Amino acid sequence: MSIATSRLLAPNTLRGVRKRFTVRQKLTPVFENVGVPVVSPTREYNYDTFDDTRQSAPPSRPGNPANVINPQPVGNVQVTLPYLFYRMPLLYAHMGQFRDVGGVTLVDGRGRNYIMRQVSYAAQRQAAFRELLYLGMLHGELYFDEQENGLTDISTSAGETKLDWQIPAGNKDQLDIDGTGDIIDANWLTDANADIPLHIDKMIGAIDEKTGLSLKHFRCNHTLMNAILQNNKVKALAGTANRVAEERVRNQNDDFVTILSGIPYVTWHVTSGSVTSPGGTRIKYFANYKFSAHPDPSPEWFENVEGQSPQVKRLGANPELTTGADSWEIYQHDPASVDLFNTDTFLPTMPNPNCVLFGDVKP
Repeated sequence: MSIATSRLLAPNTLRGVRKRFTVRQKLTPVFENVGVPVVSPTREYNYDTFDDTRQSAPPSRPGNPANVINPQPVGNVQVTLPYLFYRMPLLYAHMGQFRDVGGVTLVDGRGRNYIMRQVSYAAQRQAAFRELLYLGMLHGELYFDEQENGLTDISTSAGETKLDWQIPAGNKDQLDIDGTGDIIDANWLTDANADIPLHIDKMIGAIDEKTGLSLKHFRCNHTLMNAILQNNKVKALAGTANRVAEERVRNQNDDFVTILSGIPYVTWHVTSGSVTSPGGTRIKYFANYKFSAHPDPSPEWFENVEGQSPQVKRLGANPELTTGADSWEIYQHDPASVDLFNTDTFLPTMPNPNCVLFGDVKP
């Protein structure tokens, strides 16, 4: 093997390739670097949910005993961290016969180009795993379903094992957040006179009162955003200039960032993309009638948890603990090959799920 090929499979190279494809995701770059990940020594993990409050403490008369306030209840969520472990065997007998991938007639010397393409492909699959978990977090749930062939597929709709982020029922669908009635009382997609600005202000007020945090980011697809831009109430707030959106730009993740002129205090992240499940099913980030809303990502309501798993990274070596995402290679001699390994033990958690919305604009 040439030195160049060896360097392709160096640990730093493998991690660098994975990071490049992480950046190309929609949600991972937003949430992955929030705070320092919590490290769990096992896949079994417990975290607490705790609500902030805007309720005042009671005043006291001088000379009277201290007033008593009850402790705020603390919820506890027990989860099993999702685990990823797979390998990709590459036979040298095959690699030496290939032309340069993307080239015309040149032979790919010792499979260097081919190996790099496969390393990139494995990194894409690993990055998409975390992307699916972040998507499930914003939806509030994700399902794992073991297939007959042994493959575990992932879905946002149904499966034998449910991963639940504990978003309250009132924070979903038509958003009866404070128990006084649904906020969304008209169809945003079909009713041009639906009072979308009022709905948004009610959402912000209800979450602020409930958690002390402010909704600043809304996420939806292009169909819903186009309906919002055509809404009469939204256009009226734009004034005589009739400039409904004061900003519509594409960011580095290929999302369209939109700030409405009449509602400049929230940012809309618009994408019509999808993530493909392990079984090959395309999972849309958001259906036409769905949206998600949350505060600025911060440890106040969100944290990443990375688990540890024992892995053997060289033939004959002792197991070593691997934390979170990692990748490595093992060379085989019979037949001559290199196996690319990828692993990840990871879960984004929400210690304060009350500040996240997953709304439905079709009452």
